Amino acid sequence: GLFPFHQSLSYTAIDLGQVILAQPARFHRMFRAVVDGLADGSLPPLPVTTFPITDAPAAFQHMAQGSKHIGKVVLTI
Repeated sequence: GLFPFHQSLSYTAIDLGQVILAQPARFHRMFRAVVDGLADGSLPPLPVTTFPITDAPAAFQHMAQGSKHIGKVVLTI
């Protein structure tokens, strides 16, 4: 639902394909900042939560927690 917005959260979509074409130098700076942040630990990777494929309903319930769910959900086979 819209509950996360009650906490002053916002979501923004960026068309990176257009940024690459229209502003390649800007994209390079942004990408370099992300790569450097991952390399030096100042930007930690998103957490990964795994579920066996047989437990797919639990994975969907986990994702449905809205603002409590952060990171990637992976089904393993």
